[in-house]
Amino acid sequence: MGIRELSANQFRFVVDALASGFDVDFTFSGRHMTGRCCPASYVNNFNDLITDAVVCRENSELGLVVYAMY
Repeated sequence: MGIRELSANQFRFVVDALASGFDVDFTFSGRHMTGRCCPASYVNNFNDLITDAVVCRENSELGLVVYAMY
């Protein structure tokens, strides 16, 4: 997934996550995504990452994750 493939919502998420000091994983595939990838950040607490983007939150095997599916 390249920067040109991001939706406006995903771009906002990436900007906010990076500005907040989080790494962004562009290969995350969340629930009900059937193998599609989106940007995601792993957090200690769901309230750690503040963004205006529409995001999903889940507890994955790697910990708490916030991601912008669309």
